[in-house]
Amino acid sequence: MSDVFHGHGDYPADPQIRRLRVINRNDFTIRDRYDGVPYEFRPDEYVDMPLDAAAHILGYPGEAEHRALHMAKRWGWNRPEHVQINPDTRKMKFQELAENIEVSVETFEIRRVVDPRAPVNLDDPAAPHDLSDDELAAASNKLGKSRKYANLPVPPGAKE
Repeated sequence: MSDVFHGHGDYPADPQIRRLRVINRNDFTIRDRYDGVPYEFRPDEYVDMPLDAAAHILGYPGEAEHRALHMAKRWGWNRPEHVQINPDTRKMKFQELAENIEVSVETFEIRRVVDPRAPVNLDDPAAPHDLSDDELAAASNKLGKSRKYANLPVPPGAKE
């Protein structure tokens, strides 16, 4: 997905924003930086970050073993005490630490929000094309006026 706009009317094909939510399940805080922006991963607190920062800091996306190696190198978990194998899990310490970094993708949709109080411009190319000119004119004339609601049945026990 390209987030670069080249001019007016140039929109991405997929109007969504994707960010990662990262949770550090370790019992210590991890501090890092990307492009001058500090990131602090406190235990059991989430941090939202863009994909390019996650690629730089976490090695995301990638296979779990490659991300673990990336984090080990970046955060100093490549010392002798971190490559000792835990006999219970049969994993190295750095692998266990990296597995405690949870990453989930969050997607936000971008869509145009139209103010219902704004007048309808009939010459606007963004105006709905499935309505006739008379329907558009009627809608623009109703703006700012109170709406009439259909009479709904009264629930039992409620006053009319």
